[in-house]
Order: sequence, then C-alpha cells, then structure tokens
Amino acid sequence: QYFSSILGRYRRQEAKDALKHVGLSFIILNLAYFIICLLLESIWYLSPGIKEILWYLLSLNAFFFFRVISILILSFTRHNKTENESLLLHIGQKFEDINDKLINYYQLSQINNLISDYALEKFMNQYPDTYFEHSFKAEGIKNKRNIALGLLAGIVLLSFLSSSASLRLFHMHKSFEPETNYTIQLSPADTSLYTYDSLTIHIQRMAPDRFPLEVYVLDSTMTTPELLLRSRDSILSYDIERLTHAAVYYARIRRPNIFYPRKFIDSDTLRISLKQRPRIRTLDFKIKSPDYTQIPNAYYQGNIDRISCLYGSEIRMDVRLSEDFGPSYLISEYDTLEMEIAGEQSSVSWIPAQSQNVKLMIVNKEGIAPGSVPNYKIVLEKDADPILYLHNPKLQDELLLNEDLQLPYVAHLLDDFGISDFTVNYSVHSEYSFSPDTSINTIILPFDHNATLQTRAGVWQIDSFISPGSEIRYYFELKDNDIISGPKSVRSSLFYAKLPSLGDLFARQDETQEETLTQLEEEVLSTGKLVKELDEIQKQLLQEGELKWEDKTALEENINAIEKTREELKNMQSSMDEQKKFMEENTLFSDDVMQSFEQLQELMNELIDDELFELMENLQKKFEQNDMSNMEEILKDFSEKAKRFEESLDRMLEVFKRIQQEQRLEELGRQMKESLREQEKLLEDIVQKSSDDLSGQQEKISDDTKDWENLGKESSELFTDKDKEAFEEFLKKMEEAGISSKMDEASNNYRRSDMQSGQQKSQESAQKLNSLLSDYSQMASSMMQQQKNEVAQSFQRVFHKTVFMSYQQEKTLDEGRELINESPLIHAYTSQENNI
Repeated sequence: QYFSSILGRYRRQEAKDALKHVGLSFIILNLAYFIICLLLESIWYLSPGIKEILWYLLSLNAFFFFRVISILILSFTRHNKTENESLLLHIGQKFEDINDKLINYYQLSQINNLISDYALEKFMNQYPDTYFEHSFKAEGIKNKRNIALGLLAGIVLLSFLSSSASLRLFHMHKSFEPETNYTIQLSPADTSLYTYDSLTIHIQRMAPDRFPLEVYVLDSTMTTPELLLRSRDSILSYDIERLTHAAVYYARIRRPNIFYPRKFIDSDTLRISLKQRPRIRTLDFKIKSPDYTQIPNAYYQGNIDRISCLYGSEIRMDVRLSEDFGPSYLISEYDTLEMEIAGEQSSVSWIPAQSQNVKLMIVNKEGIAPGSVPNYKIVLEKDADPILYLHNPKLQDELLLNEDLQLPYVAHLLDDFGISDFTVNYSVHSEYSFSPDTSINTIILPFDHNATLQTRAGVWQIDSFISPGSEIRYYFELKDNDIISGPKSVRSSLFYAKLPSLGDLFARQDETQEETLTQLEEEVLSTGKLVKELDEIQKQLLQEGELKWEDKTALEENINAIEKTREELKNMQSSMDEQKKFMEENTLFSDDVMQSFEQLQELMNELIDDELFELMENLQKKFEQNDMSNMEEILKDFSEKAKRFEESLDRMLEVFKRIQQEQRLEELGRQMKESLREQEKLLEDIVQKSSDDLSGQQEKISDDTKDWENLGKESSELFTDKDKEAFEEFLKKMEEAGISSKMDEASNNYRRSDMQSGQQKSQESAQKLNSLLSDYSQMASSMMQQQKNEVAQSFQRVFHKTVFMSYQQEKTLDEGRELINESPLIHAYTSQENNI
C-alpha cells in the first residue's frame, strides 16, 4: 500500500500535466489553422471545393481525443512489476538521500519474513509516503498559454478586419467572386467557317498593364489548351490561318502575382465550328507535243508542281470536284482562261507562249472554293539545236580542187526531232579580182528528213565558174524541223579549197621530187659506206680466220643499216606512187614523161626485191642461231651483192635526174604557155573590165611569170654539158626580153587608169612571151629527144645485161645437174653462181 500510494500519486500528477499540454496544443493548432484559412480566403477567394477540404481537415482533431483517452488509461490502469520498479527508481533518483533505496525496499517488500518486515517498517517510518508528494516536476505551460492567448487575439482581430472572409469561409458550399472592374472581350462571337478559312480575332483588354493577357486554343487534336500568345496591349488582333479543325479560343486576364484572389481575373471564349469545303477529287494533265516532233501524248496527275514541255505544246487540264462547279477559271501570269463546266467535271486547254506559273480559281455553285488549290509551274523547253560533226574534211586539211571541181565530205547529223535542210554554202575568191564576188552559192545535200541520227558521205559539185588560183571558202549548214519558233541552224567552221594554178601544181610536184631525190642520194652515200665496212670485215675474217666480237657487232650494225635502207626504199616507193597519182590527176606531164616515170618505178621495185635483202635475212638467222659456218664465203657473196646494189642505186639516181630534167623542161613550157594564155585573155577582156581589175589581173600574171623565170634560173643546175649550154642560152634570151618588167609597167599604167599605155605594154609582153616560147619549144624538143634516147639506152643496157645473166644462169644450172656434194668441181660451180 505504501508503494502503491507513491506510484498512484505520481501517475495522477503526470496525467494532469499531460492533459493541460494536450488541451493547449489543441487550442493553438486550431486557432492557427483558422487564421491560415482566413488569410487564404481573404487573398484568393477559395472555391467551395477547397473550403470543404479545409473544413474536412478539422476532423484531424480526433487525434487529441484519442490522446486524452490514452492519458487517462495510463493513469488508472494497473502496471506490472517491471514498470513499477522502473518508475520507483525514477522517483528515488530525484532525492539524493533516497536514490535507489526506494526500489530496494520495494523488492524487499516482496520477501515475506520478519527481518524484511522490520527493515521495511523502519524505512516507512523514516520516509512516509507524503515525503514523495512533490517528486513529480510539472512542465511549464506558460509559453503555450501565451501563444494560445496571442492566437485567440489574432483570430478575433482578423475576423473583425475581414468579416467577409469569415463569412465566406463559414459558407463553404457557396462560391464567392471578388469584385473588380477588369474585363476582357473577344470578337467576333462564336462563329461557323469553312475549312481552310482564315479568321482574325480582335481582343480588347480593360485592365492595368500589370495584368497580362493570355490566349489559349483547344481543338480536337489537343488534350490540353495550348498557349498562343501573351501580351499587355489593350487592343490587339490575332490571325488564324487556314483552319482545319473546330476549335475553342480562350482569352484571359492573368493575375499579376500569386497573392491575387484569382489566377485569371476575367476570361472570354470564342468557339469556332467548321463546315466542309468542296474537294478536288481528280486533276489530270494531257500534254500534246507539236506534230513535227512525233512525240506521243504525255499524261500527268495533279500531284506534281512542275510540268515541262516543248514550245508549241497544247496543255489540257481536267478537274473533277466533289460538288457541281460554279464559274471557274485558270489564271496565269499573262492571261485568264474560263474553264468548260459540266456538273462535277471541268476542263481547259491552252498553248502557253512562254514559261509561266498557273493557278486554278474554282468554286462550287455557292461560290465556295476548295480549301487547297494547287499552283503549277509550266516550263517550256526549246527544241534543242541540231548537231553537225564533220569527219571529213578536217580543219587542218589542205584541199586542192581538180578539174571535176568536186569536194568530198563525211558528216554526222543529229537532231532530237528531225532535219529540214542540209546544205553546203560557198563563195569564190579570185586572187587578182579587185572587187571580190561576195555572193553565197548554196547546194542542197541529201539527207533523211525523219532520222534523228544519220551519217552522210559523198561529194558535192561546185557549179560556178572559177579560174585557176582561185580559192573556195565554204561551210556546211544544218537546220532542224522546228516549225514553232522557226528552224534552228548550226554551221560548221569555214573550210578553204583552192583550184591550184599550173604553177602551184608544179611547185608542189617539184618539192616532193626534191625530197625523194635527197633521200635517194642519202641512200647512195649510206650504201657506199656500208660496202667499205663490209670489205674491212671480210679482210679481218681472212686474216684472223674467225670473226671477232667487234667485227660481229659491226656486221650486225651493217645488216640493220641495210634493213633500214629497205624501209626507206619502201617509203620512197610509196612517195613515188603518190607523185604518179598526183601527176596523172592534174595532167602535169606528157605520156612520154609519165612512161619514163613508170620505168623508174619498176627500177625501184627491183631494188626493193634485190637478192641482197634475202641474203641479209639469212645472215640474221645465222646470227640468231650463233652459226658461224661458211661465214667467209657468205661474207664474200654479201659484199659482192652490196656492191651491185650500190651500182643499181647509182643507175637509178642517174635515171631519176634525167627524168627530173624532162619534167622540168615540160613544166617550164607549160607555165610559159599558161602565162601567154592568161595574157591574151586579158587583152581580149580589156574592154569589159575596170582598170582596177585589169591592174590586179596583170599583176597576177606578172607574179606567175616571175615564178617560172626564177624556176628557170634554178633549173640550170639540173643540166650538164651541151644541154646546160643550150639552157643558159635560153635564160639569156629570157632576161633580155624583160617580160615580167613590162607586165609590171602595164599593171602600174592600169592602176593609174592609163588604159592606152597599159594595153600597149600588155601587147608587148604577149609578143615577147610568144617569141620566147617558140625559142624554148625548139630547144626543149631537141633536149628531150636526146635525153629520151639516153634514158632508152640506159634501160636497154640493163635489159641486155639481164638477158645475158639469164643465159649464164641456165648454162650454169645445166652444168651443175651432174655434180654431187663430194665433187672437186663444186667450189668452182659455187663461185660461178656467185658471179651470176
């Protein structure tokens, strides 16, 4: 009982103190909560939902009720031994003289014997239960009481100052709005539009600048409104482009800060509903190219933005609408075309004159246009220029006309749609004409109109009169078949062809022959050197009995030189063939001279087929096989053949020079005759021509005369002995005649318009030229007959020697048929064969 009294008193004091603190905490928290709610309502005008939540939160006060119950239960319920011992130890420690004695005597009281009872009684008398009456030290409540009183005063004051907030708070199910003059207005009002229409929203904001305006949109594709703009302007407009969905637009005045009662002070709403526009179901293009192109029609769908076609093409556009058409048009940069309408179908055709942008202006019967009408770029392409490529002639070709006045060509023609014309155009330019002929002559060449790529080869004939020495300037021209913008043409480069004068032809022939003569002389010198070296090698072989490395090397070099000689002879043979063809085509020399030239060609052929080259090939094979047997006899035979080859070259050179003399005699004669003919023609035409033309023509004849006079002087070196004396006598007569000087005087007189003096000098020139030509003809006839005899004798000697060698060969063959390899006469037979 002693210990129960101490424990009970302590627990009752502790419960009483706890109840005081719980009560004050309850008051403090609720007063603070109400103050917060009043402040929130005063600032933000809480919505009924939020106010209900705030009131429902007061149900949390049940915590205090359960706390009071728990305190009372702990105070009046029985406790176990351990809890009692713990509390007695706690109480005893509050007294220094007791400390843990209280718990010790409590434990001693649990022992039932006399000593324990005596000790416990003595302790109880010394420390009665009242001694522990003040063992519980209560926690001070002054601070909490002051806080509660302060909060109570605060809520009273706040309720007085903001009675409307208190009223609004206690009417939790009712909505209250703050009183303000700030407004916003949208225009137009709710409206209906067609898809792809545009709309301008006008917004009027009546509020201070610190209240910003926000505009939101919400359509069927959005889950939350999207902010479009934020502004502080009092009046503004917002453009809505090409609406595709129904939408709701919100305009709101936003609070300037979080302490304003509402997030949005005022708002207005614009609802836009959409009606469907007519739709383009199909749009097709048909392109018809010009007939001359033979291009099939092209078809395109409307899902492109660019259409390319040729100039002159017809474009047809077919459109199908989801509804019946109203008046509709095709608009370009240059014209407006009305479309043909038939219910849901419409079409328009036109031929654009130039590249342009076009767009459709189509509507239904109510005048409503589709939301999206495509625009198109029409690009007109030109018919490509034709292409002309000339394989022949080439720009670098030196073209000479012959008597038939024909020129060859090989041309590649190309155009994308065909050709309308292929021509060659030429003009004639005379050397001596003072006023040249500037007229252009045209000749149509064959071609295929429909082929886009073709190759044409042939010759074209000059159909105008041209005099020797005149130049033809010509070009090829190709035109396509473009009938829309007109045929386009392309021209080749300018080519030049010349109808050579007699002097030009002879000059070219002389130059070629001089080259051949030089080559022939070089081969004679080379062969002579080769023969000497072969003799040296043969001597060394006889002395040493074998070929040294140096001799073998020298012999191989000589064989290579002979091989090179054969190649040079073949080149000269080709050159002589070309010379013969050139002389025959231009009829430069008489048949006798041409016959001599043919004999010269035969000599050249024999040289190329000489046995020396066959022996050379045998030697090469022996060297390749490293076979040095019978080398002494082979070298001897090779040396003898080389000497005979050298002699043949000398004879051919001699014949070539004699033929050159014949040609030069005929050449001078023909040029003199040509100058005389031109001079006589000048005198015949002297009445019809102007003084300038006469001067130029006379000057040209004078230049030609000077050319053959100089040629005559140079030709003196071709002749020897009596022929040279006779030719130099003729040159002396030519200088005494002074024909070119008189012609120059005549030209100067014509230039000064002194026609009488000029004619007199021209006649004197013709007379002296005629006389000189007569003397030259007698001299040349005598010299050519003599040279012809000499040439014939040379060929006759060659022929006799050939017949003799043939006879010797047959005789040797008859004698050698009876011989065998072991016969002692075999060596003599071999020597005799080598001699042949």
